[in-house]
Amino acid sequence: MSPSSNYPLSILNLYPKFDTCEIDSLNPSMTCDNHDNNIHTNNNSATTTRHSFQQPFCSDVIFEILKYLNGLYIIQVCMRVSRQWREQVLHLNLTLSIPVALHRRSPEFVTSIAASPNLENVTVLNLSCCDINNEDVKAIVNSNYIKKLEILKFNMNSIGNEGVKASSNSENMKNLKELSLLKNSIDHEGVFQIANSVYLKNLSSLDLRHNKIGNEGVKSITCLKNLLPA
Repeated sequence: MSPSSNYPLSILNLYPKFDTCEIDSLNPSMTCDNHDNNIHTNNNSATTTRHSFQQPFCSDVIFEILKYLNGLYIIQVCMRVSRQWREQVLHLNLTLSIPVALHRRSPEFVTSIAASPNLENVTVLNLSCCDINNEDVKAIVNSNYIKKLEILKFNMNSIGNEGVKASSNSENMKNLKELSLLKNSIDHEGVFQIANSVYLKNLSSLDLRHNKIGNEGVKSITCLKNLLPA
């Protein structure tokens, strides 16, 4: 079964907490950091001594657990569990999608996450239907923590040409492969900014449906040589 971002959190219940463990019952492939220092064999008998692990999970088990959790939960909860959990999160490429209800409860949420170092491993950021405006876009694309972004979705917001210009001029967008701006307030000038950006040369997917880009905007799109057919 392949990991799913919507997999129920009950996956945690599948992994027992090893408070104690006998050395002869350990699976060699499931070793824990420094377990040799925690488990000692009595040389004079066949019995073994029980000792508690310093960590409830091995690092490789934590990594597998994280694969089944969604990005928002990982950032809000898992990265705060311990240094061991945080270190394993840093090995993941995260997808972060902000729920509409969460944004409505906290209008400043979008700009606050832009200032969060927890975004460093996010490669997919979905901020659709979050009432995002041009100033929000500027905060996000100029964040020091989104340099790994490959997919950015701003669908159904209030973004105009100014926000598009900020995205096009941000060096943080140089790894971007997919940009989705469906149903915003963008015209041909915004498309021109995208087409002539030195940082958006890797774009292979661009969604500008339900924007008033006109014929001039369509002409600008043809300058993006790496776009794949829809």
